[in-house]
Formats: sequence, C-alpha cells, structure tokens
Amino acid sequence: MIFPGSLDDLPDDWRAALANRRLLWEGGYDPALVAVRDRDYAKTTINEWFIAFMWLFYSRDPQEWSESCEAFTMPEEWMEIVIPPAPSGQLPSLRAALTWRFARFYGVEFNDPAVVASVEYAFSKNHRAGPIGYLAATANRLWLAASRWRKYQRQAEQFPMLRLMADDHLSAQTGVAKLHGVLLPIDHEFWGACFPPNHVWHVGMVGQVTERIMRQKGWTVTQHLPDEWRSLIPTGFDRNFAALWPNVIEPGLVSM
Repeated sequence: MIFPGSLDDLPDDWRAALANRRLLWEGGYDPALVAVRDRDYAKTTINEWFIAFMWLFYSRDPQEWSESCEAFTMPEEWMEIVIPPAPSGQLPSLRAALTWRFARFYGVEFNDPAVVASVEYAFSKNHRAGPIGYLAATANRLWLAASRWRKYQRQAEQFPMLRLMADDHLSAQTGVAKLHGVLLPIDHEFWGACFPPNHVWHVGMVGQVTERIMRQKGWTVTQHLPDEWRSLIPTGFDRNFAALWPNVIEPGLVSM
C-alpha cells in the first residue's frame, strides 16, 4: 500500500497532526527530519513537503542518524515504501501509525506495555508539537540514552560506577525519586532495568562516577535496593532499551 500523494487524501486526524509543520519535529534532532521541517516552504509545495515527510515517517530507521545535516533529497524508490494496512486503501489512523512507529523504536511487539504507554501519553497530553512531534522527542531521548550507554561501556575502566539522579518533579510523580542516589557498579543488573532517559516522562539521568568522586562527595555504594525497586519504574520501562539497540550511531551532541 502506497501512502496518498496529497494532503487532501489524508484522514482528519493526520491532517490535524500535520497542521503546524514548523513545530512538527520540535524536540527531535534527526538531521534529515530537521531538514524537511526547515526547508524553504516558499519553494516547496505542500504536497511535495507532505510526500517527503511521509517517506521519512514510514521508512526512517529509528536507530540511525543522517550522515548529512546539510541536505535531504527524496530517493528514487520512495514510491515503493509499504505502509501498514488500513481499511479502504487509506492511511491507517494516526494512533495505529504511531503504535507501529513506537514499536519500531523500541524493537518490541505492538502490544508491548512500553508502546501502549507511549501512544496513550502522546494522545492524552496537549503537546505543543502534537503526537507526531512527541514521537520525535521520544526518539531523541532514546538516542541519547543509547549513545550514553555505549560511551559508558567504553569508559568503564575510568568510570566503574554509575549513579542515578532522579530528583526532578517528574521522577517524583512516578516513584522513581525513591531510587535517587543509587550508586552501583556499571555491570550491576540494576542498570539493565533502569537507564534513563528512556521513559515517556524522561525521568532521571545516569552519571559516571569514579572512586575519587565518591570520596570527595562522601558517597558509598548502595548496599540494599528497596525490595519493590522494579515496581517504581513505569510499566513497560523496566529494561535498558539502550542496551537492546545493536547498531545505534553516537551523535556528536552527546558530550557528557
């Protein structure tokens, strides 16, 4: 099934989500998507822009970054992109399409708790950029988490310990704040279940720690995690998605 070639052929929910193009990808940093968002609309018809956007939406590998921030051109085979089936030969509903894309981001099944939570959150909040813009912001957080995970693994000898920082108000809402200050070796099972930012609320961050820093700060290794620590992590996100992504490309913006 090929996506429509005109905005006039879109379902109402898609048309509403695409209404504000400049804010559409706010929060995301995939250079190819930014290039489409920021191109000169005076020289691009609405349908040309729509076709480019839809091609990226359905074909873009969520684990990869563009090699070029300067330009984006439609590939010759763009018409061959197949989209998920929908009734009457139309695009699937926006909710169904986002479910499909979120599942690709996380590398899980459509009915996975993480996908369900993400899609529901995207539609339940009045995000400035709308559900599709929120999708880009979530992908950006996953890229950050995955990139940091790779970096921390490479630097494990210099920074053998990791510390969870979860003292923000969003962490408090989910209960993750109770895990603030957890300090454990980088190979501890805890980091296989809790390595933000990978949640829809972006709760907490993880920092590298050396023994010298521990002495300076008076920190000690966490001896006993709360018995219910896994239940404090939002449903569906008690895993390290960053570690599950095999081929993530580290973006240049990750410097911490």
